[in-house]
Amino acid sequence: MPMSYYYLNYIWPSTNAYCVWWTWCEFSLSTIGLYLMAWISIERHLLIFHEHTIFQGRWKKWIFHFIPIAFSLMWAPLFFLFLVVIHPFCTNIWIFNLPLCGFPCYAENKILHKFDFIFNILFPILIIMLANVTLIIRVLHQKMSRQRVINWRRHLKMLLQLWIVSSLYMGFWLPLVITLLIEMTTQPLFMINQLETMQFAPYFVPLFLPMALTTLYVDYNKIAEKGVQHLFDSIRNNSTLTALHLPNNEIGQKGAQHLADLLKNNTTLTTLDLYYNQIGDKGAQHVADLLKNNTTLITLHLEYNYIGEEGAQHLAGSLRNNITLTKLDLGLNQIGEKGAQYLADALRNNTALTTLYLDCNQIEDKGAQHFADSLRNNTTLTTLQLVCNNIGEKGAQYLADLLRNNTTLTRLDLGHNQIEGNILDGVNELIQRNEPLAKS
Repeated sequence: MPMSYYYLNYIWPSTNAYCVWWTWCEFSLSTIGLYLMAWISIERHLLIFHEHTIFQGRWKKWIFHFIPIAFSLMWAPLFFLFLVVIHPFCTNIWIFNLPLCGFPCYAENKILHKFDFIFNILFPILIIMLANVTLIIRVLHQKMSRQRVINWRRHLKMLLQLWIVSSLYMGFWLPLVITLLIEMTTQPLFMINQLETMQFAPYFVPLFLPMALTTLYVDYNKIAEKGVQHLFDSIRNNSTLTALHLPNNEIGQKGAQHLADLLKNNTTLTTLDLYYNQIGDKGAQHVADLLKNNTTLITLHLEYNYIGEEGAQHLAGSLRNNITLTKLDLGLNQIGEKGAQYLADALRNNTALTTLYLDCNQIEDKGAQHFADSLRNNTTLTTLQLVCNNIGEKGAQYLADLLRNNTTLTRLDLGHNQIEGNILDGVNELIQRNEPLAKS
């Protein structure tokens, strides 16, 4: 419609039906784009800082991923179907010698017009700008709080992408938003002659957005070793992928080997999820080899992979000198007390890992003792989850004694073990003591 208008100086075809449905499509798609970008900006926070708690569960994925996207896709078409197509409160009068046939009649209703502007334009624009700016601040703050030099080369792509996205939306949308805000509140004729040009500026936003594959989910497909090899071949030269999720695909130790070969020199991937892939000790060895060379991986999920003490030994060996991995999940494996000893010894030298999940690994009292001994001087691990590990009162007491000296650990989960309430209460009190100390 805009191209037709500027070429002919009038709308063609000049029919009410064309104006109604074009306006509905135009308003709907514009608002969908704003809401999707707003939610993507929020979801980046969840993927980076809360990925384990938010996306490990089907109902959580629905709440924090699918439902917001569905709302973003459905809200605007339904809203404008009611106001533009059905228009029960007024009668649309379309003017064919004005761009976009003029405005639909609901714009004359001050309440509806303000609601549309605030909820469908101003609200998502503010979320986009705030979410992108605060994400950059959070990433930089987290790096500095760990007292490590920021690897600007590694974070440059993400920082540049977020700056471009927020700058585009501010540059193309803010003039229109500010003008409409002034017209609604103080000066009804403010820049009335320039408003037409401003309305077309947001059309250019999608043309300049950086389009790239950054997150890939291949969940519960059982693609096995051959399928994963084809998948890796297709992304081998990708330079933008930051998160790869492959839960329950039966890739096995061979698939883990293909993965290690693919990512050995990768400089972009920060999250790798291999939940329930039956990689075993040999597969864990390949992943450990990957960690020795990779310098960007931050989050690694290896739950339910039949990893025993041998696999734990390989992973521990790579963790000793790794300076980037901050979160490791080895829940639902079989590392036992010996595997716990290997990992605990690695934590004596590791200065990067902040979160370690070892649920249901049969580490028992001896394993708890190994962690208690190794964490006395550790100043980086903040979360240790030892749920369902056959830990008794003796093991719990070792951990309680640890907390009297360790002020870094702010979360220690000992649920579903064989521990009396008094000892658990003591552990929780010491953890609560550490929380304000960690924040300060």
